[in-house]
Amino acid sequence: MGMSSGIRSNSFIARFTLLNVPRGNAVIFRYRLAGANQSWTETTQRELQFAELAPGTYRLEVEAQDRSGIWSGERAEFAFRILTPWYSSWWFLSLCVFTPVTLTAGGVRLRMLHWKQLARKCRRGRKTHAQPTSLSPSISAPGSYSTRGSRKTFSLFSSAPGPILIIWNSN
Repeated sequence: MGMSSGIRSNSFIARFTLLNVPRGNAVIFRYRLAGANQSWTETTQRELQFAELAPGTYRLEVEAQDRSGIWSGERAEFAFRILTPWYSSWWFLSLCVFTPVTLTAGGVRLRMLHWKQLARKCRRGRKTHAQPTSLSPSISAPGSYSTRGSRKTFSLFSSAPGPILIIWNSN
């Protein structure tokens, strides 16, 4: 392989000439870019421009024709490769798919663990504070406690959209 090129230089210019022939002579060249076009193209120009080639392997082949109309038996060849850009590579596309999925699954898992811990605290609170008189503002859970007659209220604050309100009546 002659040369490798990244996506920033996916265009190139090829210059060629026929040795031992004066520039004034009308030399006809033919070329093909294997990997992009398999047909031969004739030209009198000594410079070719190829723009925005897709990633892949190419081979430029050039032949010359003399005044008698006979094509030279030997071709000049130049092989090169345009590399795939990093943002189109399989590992980057996989990363783009798996990163949001993994982050979402991790977030859901953390949220579920948080709610399980909260439910455990509430159950523990019900068991240890079965008597309404044993509840006090020094509860370890973040919240507030209030008493109105026989009605006891405990508001537990969490990261939910609003506070969770637990109401019970004492006997």
